[in-house]
Amino acid sequence: MTGTPQQPPQQQPAPQAPQPAYQAPQPAYQAPQPIYQAPPAGPVPGKGLQVAGMVLGILSLVLAWLPIADLACGIIGLVLSVIGIRKASEVGAGKGMGIAGLVCSIIGVVWGAIHLILFFVVWAKVTEDVRRFRRFQFDTCFRLLRGLLRL
Repeated sequence: MTGTPQQPPQQQPAPQAPQPAYQAPQPAYQAPQPIYQAPPAGPVPGKGLQVAGMVLGILSLVLAWLPIADLACGIIGLVLSVIGIRKASEVGAGKGMGIAGLVCSIIGVVWGAIHLILFFVVWAKVTEDVRRFRRFQFDTCFRLLRGLLRL
C-alpha cells in the first residue's frame, strides 16, 4: 500500500435511447375535448313527483274502463307531473318522466271525460225509456181494469 488515497469508482452515465430519425409533426389544430359534467349529488328536486305523476298517468290509462277512477288518477297525475317538471326546470334536471306522466295523464283525463259523458247520456236515455215503459204499463193496466169494471 502506498500512501495514495484510493478514489471511489466513477459512475458512468446511462446510455440514452437513440432518437428516431423522423417524428410525425404535431397537428396545428386539435379538436376540443367534450366536457362532461358530473351528475348532481343527492336527490334531484321534483324527481319523485315526476315518477308519481308518470305512475298515476299510466294507471289512468290502465283504468280507462272505470271513468271515475280514470279521471281521479289522471287529474292527480297531471298535477304531480306539472309540479315535478317545474321543480326540475329550476335546477336544470331531467324532465323526461314528468313529460311522460303529463302525456299519459292528459290522455287518461280526456278518455275518462268521454266515457263519463257517454255514461250520463246512456243513463239519461235508459231512465227516460224506463219511465215511458212504466207509464205505458200503468196506462195499459188502468184501461184493462176500467174495461173489466164495465162488464
